[in-house]
Amino acid sequence: MENFSKMIIKLSGMIIVIYSILNIPKYISWFISYKDKSLSVFVFSFILPISIPIVVGAILFIKYEKITNMVVCEEIKVDNLFFYNIEKILITILGIYLFFSGISDLSLHISSFLQGSMIYDNMYNKQLVSSFITSPYIIKTVIEIALSVLLLTKTEKIMNLIERIRN
Repeated sequence: MENFSKMIIKLSGMIIVIYSILNIPKYISWFISYKDKSLSVFVFSFILPISIPIVVGAILFIKYEKITNMVVCEEIKVDNLFFYNIEKILITILGIYLFFSGISDLSLHISSFLQGSMIYDNMYNKQLVSSFITSPYIIKTVIEIALSVLLLTKTEKIMNLIERIRN
């Protein structure tokens, strides 16, 4: 069981790194489309959205044993501990991915907001700030981050709910 769990975490790290690398052209095109090419725009629209998931994926790939030991339980009274642990690992990985994907997206949205506020020469324009906060993309990103935090902090309760639904 433990080797299989380690393999899942290691494979998840590889998938996150590969997916992040495949997204690099998207971030390059977004950065190129910005009129202002300042350092803060470069960091928020290019460096952070690319590097955060790559670092997380690399950590999952390199430190898979430590992460497996943190996630997998051996003493829970469940009919099939193997599948329980696999589900728990997958929920945790989903939470990790959603969290860092959400943080990357939020970084990109902040960069877009800064870019837009530079065009209007007023970062404190109430209408601009209001449209930023109520943007569907921001709302989606905040929900994504909230869901990921829920998945990461309430994994045991989610697993208990899954067990109750099955029985």
